[in-house]
Amino acid sequence: MNRKKIFAVTFIFIFLTILDFNVLAWDNQVTHRDLSEYAAENSVIGKNKGDYLKNFGFNNALDDSLTWGGNTQKIRNWIRDGADFEDAGNYGDMATGRGRSYNHFHNPLKQYPWTDAGLDDWIALPPFHTTGESSIIWAQDSVTQSASVGGDWSWQNVRALYYYALTAQTETDRQMYFANTFDGLGHQMHLIQDASQPDHVRNDITTISNNLNEV
Repeated sequence: MNRKKIFAVTFIFIFLTILDFNVLAWDNQVTHRDLSEYAAENSVIGKNKGDYLKNFGFNNALDDSLTWGGNTQKIRNWIRDGADFEDAGNYGDMATGRGRSYNHFHNPLKQYPWTDAGLDDWIALPPFHTTGESSIIWAQDSVTQSASVGGDWSWQNVRALYYYALTAQTETDRQMYFANTFDGLGHQMHLIQDASQPDHVRNDITTISNNLNEV
């Protein structure tokens, strides 16, 4: 193949790649949900990786269903929803400080204090200074999360929900608290996943508009 043909093939490949957004490895509408389900399936709560949920009466592991708020779905879907809704908040919520995704950043170069490791960047047009908590602090900050869209899904609250599920006196309460627990687990898993995404560890706000979800 001569140089002209090589150039033409290379140009066409690059051009088509740029136009096809499906080649992007990280799609916030899909990736968080899929990663969380995959992680759950390959952890001790997966049917073939320990089947730990059988200890709580779930014979079908992640495929057992739970009801909460009039919604009945499989455990795997509660986890998927939590992972998705951790990005809850529209532009108005972000402007008023109630959006969640500004708090999903952690700069590992800011080793001390972690209060300085969160988002601190500018949106160019119009100039708008954006800040947020370190995701490590946010994951455990019940107060700030309670005032944000979607409410409190801090680690402390998820642990409390787990306790309430284990000690529930009725089947209705048991299902509600377990559904909340798995939903909260998805929220926490989302933050771990973001720590592997370059924008979230390099203090880069440029793509956050793609991460805004309505609740």
